[in-house]
Amino acid sequence: MKKIIILMSALMTLVLSSCTVNDRGEFELTWLFWALLIGFAMFFIFGMIHDKKEAEKRGISVDELIKEKKSDIKKRQMSTGFDVDYLGGYPKWPNPCKVNFSIDGSSIVLQKGSESFRIEKDEILAISNEKSGHRSVGKTAAGAIVGGVLTGGIGLIVGGALGARKQNTSEVFVTYKYNGVELTLNLKPGKNTDKVYAWINSVFA
Repeated sequence: MKKIIILMSALMTLVLSSCTVNDRGEFELTWLFWALLIGFAMFFIFGMIHDKKEAEKRGISVDELIKEKKSDIKKRQMSTGFDVDYLGGYPKWPNPCKVNFSIDGSSIVLQKGSESFRIEKDEILAISNEKSGHRSVGKTAAGAIVGGVLTGGIGLIVGGALGARKQNTSEVFVTYKYNGVELTLNLKPGKNTDKVYAWINSVFA
């Protein structure tokens, strides 16, 4: 999204710079403006034609093709990830630090320099914005219901987190199994908290 905003801002700046003001102080559109406008229109039209041909070749609709491309872009973004504050929960990383959070297939991946830590889908027990033991019964019940829908009965507590996160949208707690022990990973994504929830939920889609 940030890249799109930067691109649109650059295009807008380019278009405005192609306009001028005449001697009477009137705003005029130069030949460069029209050239850019035609260029953008042709780029858009050729893109639509290309998508239509590709969709026909693959035997799918254009809408399905666009949806597939958006899904591929999202997967690439998820595999690249972004930086979050790691506050604890992994025995081999006892101190808080910056880590890269990403999703690789059905796994949560944390990267700290050359070190990485993976939590597989079947190891995740719960996702919340509250520490273990501080969730209310109502929120836990809601989580079990939503978890059953998302995971086919595995019981991932996602709903409790979604219902409670209005209280604190800066931290995420992921309860998981580690060598037979139940641990809780504590991350502080800040403004990316909603994205972390959505990406983790996509693992169970």
